Amino acid sequence: MNARNKIVRTRDLPLCPLKELEGIVKFEAEQFLPYGIDQFYVDFRVIGESSLTTEGTDKEKVTTEAAKVMIAALPKETLNQYLELLNQSGCRVQSVTLHTDAVYSYAKQHFQTNGQAIIMCDLGANSTSTILMENQEFIADINSDSGTKYIVDHFSIKHGLDTQQSAACLFGREDLTLSKTENEMDQLYKKIEKLNQFVSSDQQEQVLIDSPESLMATDNSQDSIKSYTASDAIHESASELYGDIGKEISRMMEFYRTRRFGTRVSRIYIFGGGAELLGLKTYLKQRLDIDDILFVSETASSGNYANGDLNLMVAAIGGAIGR
Repeated sequence: MNARNKIVRTRDLPLCPLKELEGIVKFEAEQFLPYGIDQFYVDFRVIGESSLTTEGTDKEKVTTEAAKVMIAALPKETLNQYLELLNQSGCRVQSVTLHTDAVYSYAKQHFQTNGQAIIMCDLGANSTSTILMENQEFIADINSDSGTKYIVDHFSIKHGLDTQQSAACLFGREDLTLSKTENEMDQLYKKIEKLNQFVSSDQQEQVLIDSPESLMATDNSQDSIKSYTASDAIHESASELYGDIGKEISRMMEFYRTRRFGTRVSRIYIFGGGAELLGLKTYLKQRLDIDDILFVSETASSGNYANGDLNLMVAAIGGAIGR
């Protein structure tokens, strides 16, 4: 289950019997929840070992063994809606696994990080979820409302396509010929851009002083209409289409950099329905300045995962592993 209003935190807690740990978890949850704990379902899972440093009776620092615990909280109002729907459909709920925990379980099972940090990025229809792990331990997660539906709709409106055509283009299943109108200002910017590439700044000033009419001589009889393919349009406007995805991953990378000064994320795994967006990987490599970006489907060592099916199954597989 992936809900944007879920809250997931990790805490280092004392080793103690389960009944006592439940009380400690409840106390910890009350400290970070935005309102009363009685309005949340709260659960936890021990995900590793850690240590706690406390002050002894003689004010000396004492280090003891501890458990690293993932604490998850979900508003009852959100989960009750799903439970009611399942009840009406005649389904019996055995357990509920949050998306964060499912993805964490999948990554821990399949990816050896060797002390490095990775980001798991799930591109859904209506959301983008990024989960940060270090040395196979969960660190943090961030959810946003930006998903592939917005990208498809934006491309449809911009190029006058229906959503099916837009999706077919964006996922590389169809490459339509589009028309683009360049007005006088567009042509002028292109001439200036070309001038920037081949002429020094001093020479540019002289050209503008001596012959500004050479730059302004655009096709003013009518706007210039050019044909180009949908794939060209996607690559040309990649930052416009995929900018929000890059922004979300960049936020997580910056969070890690500030948390672990002098370090950086080593690898990014992309999965979900938006993993196969045309030109996405190329854009992210340039935007994030990181070469090691993989679709999860590219990591499959066996099995038949045609058309990136594994990209859609990560959360489901992780949920099963977690059980």
